[in-house]
Amino acid sequence: MSGIAVLLVGCVLSKYKKIQSVVRALDILELVGSCEAGLPLHGIAHGLGLKKQTAHGLVRTLVIKRYLQRTSSPIRYKLGAVMKGLRVRHAKWNRLLAIATPVVMRLSRQANGSASLGQYLAGEAITRFQASPAEQMPTKYSRGWHMNPYGTGLLLQAYMDEEEIREFRHRQPLEESEAQCYWGTSALLDRCLGIVRQEGLLTMVRDGLFRAAAPILAPAGDLVGVLTLVRPFSQMPPTEADRCISLLRKAAGQIAEAAART
Repeated sequence: MSGIAVLLVGCVLSKYKKIQSVVRALDILELVGSCEAGLPLHGIAHGLGLKKQTAHGLVRTLVIKRYLQRTSSPIRYKLGAVMKGLRVRHAKWNRLLAIATPVVMRLSRQANGSASLGQYLAGEAITRFQASPAEQMPTKYSRGWHMNPYGTGLLLQAYMDEEEIREFRHRQPLEESEAQCYWGTSALLDRCLGIVRQEGLLTMVRDGLFRAAAPILAPAGDLVGVLTLVRPFSQMPPTEADRCISLLRKAAGQIAEAAART
């Protein structure tokens, strides 16, 4: 995004009215996060120019929601479990990205196709980065690139629980997707998801492209990412699909094993 575009976006956003209580709560998190030893209530109030009663109400709410934690002897406030969890998840996502980059680039070259790493983040199927045989370095998406939820991104649904699937399809209904002509009804799609989960693999040929996706699983079996491979189907000899699937499974396993060791 150019400097002019950023400036214009900033001007537009500045016209919106800020919610004062939200701004103050975020200011408290930033202030407390800057002090590893934590801060007393009067220090928070003084540091942000708030009345002690106002600071107490905001801090108490943040403690209840576990964004802050209250220590005793002396009484101080530090970042809570939710904020620490966000830091841990962010660090894990970055580690996974670092681990997967060379593996995905190698997969792309060996399978002569476009390979990518996807994840399920904040209710969305997101592509973190993509590599193609012609590129020296993969294309990384700092904010994520939306995967086709009913293409290779479908593999993510195979590892969701029922509540997550309902929420996902509420956001991205199958009935409003071009993929409905491919998958049919939600009931038929659920049957396909059962097969995908059992085999640990999704393959399809659509729009002249061979598409495959394999899960990247944590030791406990939780899905941490999805590895995808796409290449023109017309260029593939009869045995090439099996070779590509073998490479894809191997690459997904390598990423999972390396991630488990970190």
